[in-house]
Amino acid sequence: FFFVMLAFVLLTIAVCADFEYAKARQTLIRDDTNVGFAANVTLTHTEEIVGRYLEGLGHSLLYFHDALQHTALPLLLHVGEDPWPPGSHPFGSVAAVENFYDSLLLGARRIGHGLGLFKLPRVQALLRQRGIAISVCPISNQVLGYVPDLRMHPAAGYMNAGLPVVLSPDDAGVYGYVDVAYDWYEAFMSFGMGIRQLKQLAMNSFLHSTLDDYHQKRGLALWSAKWAQWVDRLRHHACLPPHTHTPPPPVFMVLLPSEGPHKMVDVVVDVFGKYFDQNVCGEIYCCIGDYVSQPAIWSTPEHFSCRFLVLQGEGRLVLSVAFHREKSEGRFEGTPLTFTFRPDGS
Repeated sequence: FFFVMLAFVLLTIAVCADFEYAKARQTLIRDDTNVGFAANVTLTHTEEIVGRYLEGLGHSLLYFHDALQHTALPLLLHVGEDPWPPGSHPFGSVAAVENFYDSLLLGARRIGHGLGLFKLPRVQALLRQRGIAISVCPISNQVLGYVPDLRMHPAAGYMNAGLPVVLSPDDAGVYGYVDVAYDWYEAFMSFGMGIRQLKQLAMNSFLHSTLDDYHQKRGLALWSAKWAQWVDRLRHHACLPPHTHTPPPPVFMVLLPSEGPHKMVDVVVDVFGKYFDQNVCGEIYCCIGDYVSQPAIWSTPEHFSCRFLVLQGEGRLVLSVAFHREKSEGRFEGTPLTFTFRPDGS
């Protein structure tokens, strides 16, 4: 009788544990005010595992709950490769959405693919908060038909939203290539990345790896030194006189915002147009009335941002811009764009 009762108690504990885990996941899925609390209901184990989940075969990550409790490997989970809702792809989909929630509750360090994540803003916020990276596989996603046009890949939006992204070749051997360089090329050509995003993408490869702290820092330091040398070399060749290429004059098209309060301490304006890459050998400055900006933050050849410290502006003023080349004085030239200071309270 004693052993029967003991078996009954142990079975009850196991069932309750699974029930509590499933209930926590459902709390996440409801997307109510308890989302933040439910995401902190983690399993008792702290180990993680590298796993491949074959979505479409009828199980979510919860199916592997018991096995994952006793592993000591980092948890890098295959999550959300299939599009959803189910049935939208010939390979099918069963639990792609549930797996995003399960990966949070299981304590994953990185998730693979994450194509459906763009529809889950709460999960995005939690991934960003916890520093969980999304391992993106551009070529594989295109070959398998999940993202036929890589210019529409959600990874570009993930990066712009501040989510950590890394690149992976997924099944390179199957597709006939041997390293991740091809995926880097496709990502660069398709995602609209600038050099800052390229740098962060490369750094993420170290920051979200399974290396121990010492080797992670050492590898990042060695790579950073080579990156700095590469950038200096490119800049040297681009700015070495005589310039082999003279860029066309800049074209100014849009200023956002184009108006602001009569009095303001700090204002940032975004300038959009074409051919802004003249600053590769110098800096860009903006001028509104008597107010000269700090050096502009250059994003792309079509976009840069200027920050002003403004005490009191009056009326409608023309935006002027100066491109400063090395060893030369920049001259402010007017643009067709204007900034209007509104009276207080308008």
